[in-house]
Amino acid sequence: MLYSLYALLIYFTLFHHIGRHPIKTWDESLFACRALYMADNNAYMPNFNVLDKVLPDHRNTKPPFSTWIQAASFKIFGLSEQALRIPMGIILILCFLYTINFSRRQFHEPMYGILLSIILLTSVGFMRDHMARFGDQDVAFAAYSFLSILFFYLFCEYDKLKDLALFTFFSIAALLTKNLLSLVLIPGFILYALYKKKLLMLLRRSSTYVAAFALLASYIFTILFLENAYPGFFERMWDYELFGRYNKTIEGHSGGFFYVLDIYFSDYYSPWFVFAWTIPFIFFNKENSKKKKDLAVCMLLCYLSYFVIVSLSSTKTAWYFAPLYMISSYLIAMGMVNIYHMLRSLNQEDSGLKYTMLIMFIFLTAYAFYNVLNKVSYNPESEVKDEQYVLFLEHVERTKPSLKQFSIIDNNFGASPYFYSQMFNRNKDYEITVKRGGDRDKGEIVMVCLNNAMNPIKRRYHVNMIDSFKYCRLMEIGEEKKE
Repeated sequence: MLYSLYALLIYFTLFHHIGRHPIKTWDESLFACRALYMADNNAYMPNFNVLDKVLPDHRNTKPPFSTWIQAASFKIFGLSEQALRIPMGIILILCFLYTINFSRRQFHEPMYGILLSIILLTSVGFMRDHMARFGDQDVAFAAYSFLSILFFYLFCEYDKLKDLALFTFFSIAALLTKNLLSLVLIPGFILYALYKKKLLMLLRRSSTYVAAFALLASYIFTILFLENAYPGFFERMWDYELFGRYNKTIEGHSGGFFYVLDIYFSDYYSPWFVFAWTIPFIFFNKENSKKKKDLAVCMLLCYLSYFVIVSLSSTKTAWYFAPLYMISSYLIAMGMVNIYHMLRSLNQEDSGLKYTMLIMFIFLTAYAFYNVLNKVSYNPESEVKDEQYVLFLEHVERTKPSLKQFSIIDNNFGASPYFYSQMFNRNKDYEITVKRGGDRDKGEIVMVCLNNAMNPIKRRYHVNMIDSFKYCRLMEIGEEKKE
């Protein structure tokens, strides 16, 4: 029964109506076009600057690891929002399942992992755009980073090469997903090795250098390959993605040093992060094993390392802190379980306490679950003009089923209309062409949703309005206006 409820929670928060939201402009639509290009051309190290002749120069420099997984999904399941987004959800579920098993084997407390997943799955901020229910790769990066912490802890605890190998693999996955952002955990790893008095041992081990070489070689090979194939790649990556974002505010994404704490205690993460006060009880509980306390220390040091470095950056977004949400959720889960055990030990004969705490937990989970359904899963409407294309395409499909051939005119980012034109062309036998600029042919039927495409057409041509939907218009081009 409990496993069934847990499975339903995962389904409704993570996958239910996952294709209902339009592909988000900017990152998600660009990841979608990158994965489509890979799948179509079997080119897994492509020039991300020129995905299609109709798209502008997006100059994206994110490494391709997680996009490979999305490209494989397109090959297997076809082109759709679900095929783009589901792989990210599966990565997250596998991370949850491993964490539950890890918690059970290490501490006989599978509830640590279960609570971690419940907290994240019922937090609006973790399920919103850019995060778990969408095709961006920040949650995949968070999962890789979190798993690298667990395997580093295991390696320091048991000195097994298997754990070092898995630590290296997930570190590479994080590095080749989100670039050098993954390396901000390194000071935390070094501090934990010092805490465990194992730093010198690690520095003497040849396996440590093999792991470091594998990590650096995979990254350097990727960057050198892309720079050689597409000159200017490294300069763009450094100036815009790395140093540029750290040194100055990009695209208006600013915030103070405690930006992430403001998010924690906003509606995005209610009601769970108010339980951060339980974390110290991991250490106060005398019955806790040293292994539990050591894991908490490892996570706190990694949290501190990531928090300080990213918080000093000039450019900040909520999704930059995705690994911190996972780390803090696990610590809160440990704290809540420890509080429960401590209270039970003080009231061993009071069975009412158990049921009172269970009822409170169910109430909080139900409230948080409702928040996610209401604010994310069942709220697909978007007022962003670039995200209206698919809504208008679906409207035209319903009202004019015989109209299969027309153009979409987009003079802006272009990735979203290109993705949906390909999806309708392949899945529904449409012949939609995405175009840019203002030159049109008489009799051409065009769809426009942006003023920078619509206004030049109206100024230059007489048009016959066929249909409209919110910001979008379907028009037939008439005679060119005389001066």
